[in-house]
Amino acid sequence: MPISITCQECGKGLRAPDGLAGKKAKCPQCGTVIPVPSDVVDAEVMDLEPEQAVAPPSSDAKKKPCPMCGEMIQSSAVKCRFCGELLDDDLRQRTKGRTGSSPTDLKAIASFQKGIIFCILIYLGAVGAQFALPPQLRPIMGLGVLVLGVVSTVFVFRLAMRIYSTGVGIVLGILTLIPCIGLIVLLIVNSKATGILKENGITVGLLGANSSDIK
Repeated sequence: MPISITCQECGKGLRAPDGLAGKKAKCPQCGTVIPVPSDVVDAEVMDLEPEQAVAPPSSDAKKKPCPMCGEMIQSSAVKCRFCGELLDDDLRQRTKGRTGSSPTDLKAIASFQKGIIFCILIYLGAVGAQFALPPQLRPIMGLGVLVLGVVSTVFVFRLAMRIYSTGVGIVLGILTLIPCIGLIVLLIVNSKATGILKENGITVGLLGANSSDIK
C-alpha cells in the first residue's frame, strides 16, 4: 500500500511507494527532500488532486541560486526553502490571494513598504524645495530626484513581486521612473501593502509597520 506523506516545506500531500519506506524522497513540487516513514499505522487516506508519485532524490541534482536571497536551491524548485519566495509564476498567481500569510512574506512586505514610504516623503520634500532653491541649484535637485526615481523603482519592483506578480512588478517599476506618475505608483503600491498587512493583524503607522512585531 502506498505511504501517504506531506511535504513539510510546501504542504503538498504525496504518496510514496512501499519500496521507499524508511528512506528519503524528493517532493516533485518544491524539490525538498522528505523522509518516508518506515512504519505507518492507520494512515489517513489522502485525496490528492492530481495524484503525484514521490521520486527518489537524485544525487547529481542541479542547483541554482534563489533570485531573492541567493541561497542554493534545487533547479526544479518552485519555492525557495530559505526565504519562502515562490519561483513559479502559475503558483504565484494561484496563491496571490494568500500573499503575506507567512511571517517571511509579511516581514518582506513591511521592509519594502518602509523604503517606499521614505521615497514618498523625500519626493514630496524635493518638490517643495525646488521652488525655494535658487535657479542655479535646481539642476542639482533634478539629479537628486532622478536618483530617487531609481531607488523607488527597486523598492516598487521587489514589493510588487510580493503582492502582485513579476510581470506587474516590471511594469510598475518602469512607470515609477516617469515624473508625477512615479509618485502615483508609489502611493498605489504603498496602499496595497498597507491593506495586506492590516488584513494579517499588523499595525501600520505613518512610517509603516514594525518588522519586530511580526512573528
